[in-house]
Formats: sequence, structure tokens, C-alpha cells
Amino acid sequence: DKTNALLDVIRQAKAGNEAQQEAKESYRDDDVPPPLPTAASARQPRRQPPPFSPRDEPTDSMAKMHAAATSERVTAKEKKQEQAASVEPPKRREESHGVDEQLQKLIDGISVLKHGRRGKPKKRLVQLNQSLTVVHWDTGKDLLVKDITGVRKGLSTQVLLRTGKAKNQALYVSLVSPGRTLDMELASGAERDAAADAFKALMKFNSGTRQ
Repeated sequence: DKTNALLDVIRQAKAGNEAQQEAKESYRDDDVPPPLPTAASARQPRRQPPPFSPRDEPTDSMAKMHAAATSERVTAKEKKQEQAASVEPPKRREESHGVDEQLQKLIDGISVLKHGRRGKPKKRLVQLNQSLTVVHWDTGKDLLVKDITGVRKGLSTQVLLRTGKAKNQALYVSLVSPGRTLDMELASGAERDAAADAFKALMKFNSGTRQ
């Protein structure tokens, strides 16, 4: 009897082990059911999109304000461009200022030795009238600016070739016109050059006024 009872126990244990082995073989990972939601996850609300605000949509007033600001910027830019166009370049202003100074020197008068067709050179004060149309000297004679065709330096006229000296040719300047020349001798080469530049500026100015 004891032997039979022991055999029954062994058979039952073996049957249990086989049942456990079959259960393990039939178990698959994909058979595991998804986890049930917990109480914490059930309490979390779903995210909602932000509510629409009227400020997100452009209004007529905003469009008008933008258009006005754009128009102001364009107007300010155009004004700057007009101002820049109306301002005379610095170089031109400096040139104009230099011409004015040169003409003023002629109006004030320059002291020269005037060489004439006859006799020796004589001291004279050569001046330009206020209207910038006549060059005259203190003997009552004059030369119309519009008749001046050139400004020459050195021994460049018939008068100076007769009365001038080669060593002083750096001191001579002559105004040439169809009927005569006004031949002058300055105290230095620098003064001669300044006088020549002034008379050239006068011719250029007079040419511009006639155009």
C-alpha cells in the first residue's frame, strides 16, 4: 500500500510539471493584454488647442496704421533725396567762392605797370566795374569784358615785344581783344599769376552770363 501511494504522488507531480511546461510553451508576448489605465492617467485632461483671439486676425484699423507708417517712411526718404539733390556739391561751392574772391580783387583794383604803344611803362590802377562788364584804368580808358578774347602771359604781344624785357617775362600778363591789348607788368610772378587767373575767371563768368 505504501508503494502504491508513493507512485500516485510521483504521477501527480509529473502531471503538474507537464501542465506547467505546456502553459509556458503556449505563452506569447503578444498575448499580453494592454495595461489598464490607472486612476492618475484617467484624471489627466486632454490638451485642447488655444482659443482663437480676435487680435490674431488683422483689422482695418491695423492695416490703415501700417499703410500710414509706410507712407511716412516713403515721404521722409523722398524729402531727403530732394534735399540732397538741391545741395550744391562742396567742390562747386568752393570753386564759386574762389571766383567771387578773384573778381572782388579786380573790383578793388590791382596796381600794375601799364605798357603802351608809346613811351615808357607807367603805374596804373586797373579795376573792374561793379557790373563786371568793363575793365578800366585811371586815365579814363577802358576795355569791354565781352571784347576780351584771351589772357596771355609773358612776352606774347607786339607791345611787350617792343617794351618788355626777357628777364621780366614772368611778370607780364596781357588782355587781348580784336582792336587792342592791355599789357601789364606785376610786382612778382605770384601776383602776375593771380591777376591772370582772375581775368580768366572773369572771362568764364562773362561767358556763362551770355549763355
